[in-house]
Amino acid sequence: MSHAGSKCNLVPLGNDPSILRASISGYLDRYYEDFGTNSLKLTLSTLALEHIVRLHRIMCFHRGDVLMIGRVGTNLQALAKLALYMSGFEVLSSDMRLSRAGTVFDILRSGFRRAGLEGIGCALVLTDVDLEDPAVVDAVNAFTVCGELPLLLSNDELQGLLQSLVSRIKHDFPNYDADLMEYFTARVRRHMRLILCLADNNQLLTSHVHLYPGLISGLNMLWVVDWEKSSVTSEAESMLSNEPSLENIHSNMRKQLIETIGAIHCGILSHQNQLPWTDSDVGQTVESSTSRPSSQGATRPLSDQFVL
Repeated sequence: MSHAGSKCNLVPLGNDPSILRASISGYLDRYYEDFGTNSLKLTLSTLALEHIVRLHRIMCFHRGDVLMIGRVGTNLQALAKLALYMSGFEVLSSDMRLSRAGTVFDILRSGFRRAGLEGIGCALVLTDVDLEDPAVVDAVNAFTVCGELPLLLSNDELQGLLQSLVSRIKHDFPNYDADLMEYFTARVRRHMRLILCLADNNQLLTSHVHLYPGLISGLNMLWVVDWEKSSVTSEAESMLSNEPSLENIHSNMRKQLIETIGAIHCGILSHQNQLPWTDSDVGQTVESSTSRPSSQGATRPLSDQFVL
């Protein structure tokens, strides 16, 4: 059972990926029109398109909550927000760095009302910073396991929400004496999505994984870690395609520029051990290009100066 407002149209692509790129580019343009061009920094490379399609497919189905795992440069939040926009979900935590558990619970409370009572598709996007508070992690774990947060709503609030659903449940199940709480929980699970964006070295995925089993068993896991040389080169190609100053450059020179940028970034990421899955040969080849002598005679990496 999918979210009632989700858009999940199947279009045969054949051997022409440009159809997919054009469709997603259209959604990205509409996103900029709705929220501004500075609201989302995302380059639609081949790698990004693949992950957006995976996210969209997951979100369009029941219990389409996602655990995204990746490191620097993988743009987890941007990928998630565009996929949610394409699927018809409202992002409750858009452009917000949550620092207190109370703020997270306020947004969760709002999400429960909108999804369970109004039937509006909404989503909560949380990052490593948001999940530093154990109370937030406990709440996320409980939601992924059973879909309920017993202490989120007071008894008066919950009873008021359930009474508001009486007419709705009689309409949906006229010949069945359904349980109001189960009906409310089912509507929340149907219309609300939870997206976690974590680094692969986060403690929730290593030493603390046994404390919160719902993060693994209750979420659809998506690894955004395939930063091979071809992936980085694709990012560079997509970025340079939108650069007006390079419109008249010769195709051979453009190709060499793209390959050089990809090699430099693979070397930087490999040298900093930020993405250990990058091409090791490339890292060795451009090692001299990614560092330079400092006044003390040591080498100083340039990853803080130039990152794709």
